[in-house]
Amino acid sequence: MEQKNCAHAFQTRAGFYRARFVFVRLLFAVFATAVFVPFAWATPAYVQGSGVKTVTTTTISSTFSSAQTAGNLNVVAVGWADSTSSVTGITDSAGNVYTLAVGPTRRTGSVTSYLYYATNIVSAAAAANTVTVTISAADVTWPEIRIVEYSGLATSSPLDVAVGANGSSATASTGNFTTTNATDLIAAWTYVENNVTGAGSGYTSRLLVNGDLFEDRLTSSAGTYSATAPINASGYWTIQAVAFKAAASGGDVVAPTAPTGLGATPASSSQINLSWTASSDNVGVTGYRVERCQGSGCSTFAQVGTPTGTTFSDTGLTASTTYRYRVRAADAVPNLSGYSSIVSAMSQAPADTAAPTAPTGLTASAASSTQINLSWTASTDNVGVTGYRVERCQGAGCSTFAQIGTPTGTTFSDTGLMASTSYSYRVRAQDAVPNLSSYSAVATGVTSAAAAHTAGAVTYQYDSFGRLKQVTVTPN
Repeated sequence: MEQKNCAHAFQTRAGFYRARFVFVRLLFAVFATAVFVPFAWATPAYVQGSGVKTVTTTTISSTFSSAQTAGNLNVVAVGWADSTSSVTGITDSAGNVYTLAVGPTRRTGSVTSYLYYATNIVSAAAAANTVTVTISAADVTWPEIRIVEYSGLATSSPLDVAVGANGSSATASTGNFTTTNATDLIAAWTYVENNVTGAGSGYTSRLLVNGDLFEDRLTSSAGTYSATAPINASGYWTIQAVAFKAAASGGDVVAPTAPTGLGATPASSSQINLSWTASSDNVGVTGYRVERCQGSGCSTFAQVGTPTGTTFSDTGLTASTTYRYRVRAADAVPNLSGYSSIVSAMSQAPADTAAPTAPTGLTASAASSTQINLSWTASTDNVGVTGYRVERCQGAGCSTFAQIGTPTGTTFSDTGLMASTSYSYRVRAQDAVPNLSSYSAVATGVTSAAAAHTAGAVTYQYDSFGRLKQVTVTPN
């Protein structure tokens, strides 16, 4: 019996350990699956492109013909046939902000080219978004613009690497450059003297117009790459390439909603306060990015703040100046929302701290035994004089003045005075603040003596009974 019980106990313990072993193996498998699944990347894709080349102009524009999708990325290439002019501005109808990827790339005496991009673009209807580039020189020769939209690229900090090169030969080449991200989209474009005949090795031609090429390719690993383009004859060229990182598809790829109700209120001559309604997000909004441009019709926005709440005070502004603002939300990735509506506000006029000039030419003239009339030359002020303060003291040599009037003009009549008495006066000007001027010089006046009064002749008349009938006074 004891032997049987021992055997049973051994079998029970063996089963227990086998169960624990199976459980641990299962737990390890689940852990390994959860932890070691490779991170996934979205597949970048060409969406649409367009381009224009003209003879001479200062601004050049091109329009996306199809609708644009929020969160995609725009690439803008621009070049012209001189090596001295520069891009002075790049905007689009949707209000996207463009960042220089590479440029200017110049071939001395021949050509200049630039490459820009706008990440996490806002949506736009078909043929509603036009990109415009402004060039510093009037009427540059053979300006050209290429605009391309891509999907599947990172919505924040998408730039991996960018290069530019120039030369004179029958093949345009960037030379080797090294990417650091596993999945990149490399976009390249050329501006050439002659004609590109097709895409470079490993690349797909997207726009080949007027002899100039826009091409792209995908990478599957970080490493060394180059961009090339064959040309029909030897001549000058520039080529630029930029590698953009693919968007991560294994984590949170949902952007917050755009902020609403953006308002801008001037707080002083150097501060405007902003407020808006909070955005929402599937995981959580971590903050906002506030952008500003200066001028009533401005469109070149720059980031000025990253508040975590729904208010922001923009300080250090110029007085009496219009500023425009827009805000977008960010989550922890960060995925960026679309922009809020744009609002504008003008900072307040500078505070008036300048006092008027002191009145001059003050005179005091006796008008009677009870009145002295004052007059003076008007003061001046940077904004405007609103009035004067008249002060008086009584007696020869007096110095204790008190205010007796606030005329708006340059005269004042002081009444109710004592006869044959000396009065001294001084005047100062004021503006609306009020800032007060210095005092005028003191002016003194003496009232006239009181008029003398003497009795005249008095005549009394009586009636026949001796009663007083009439009294007549005849003045002397």
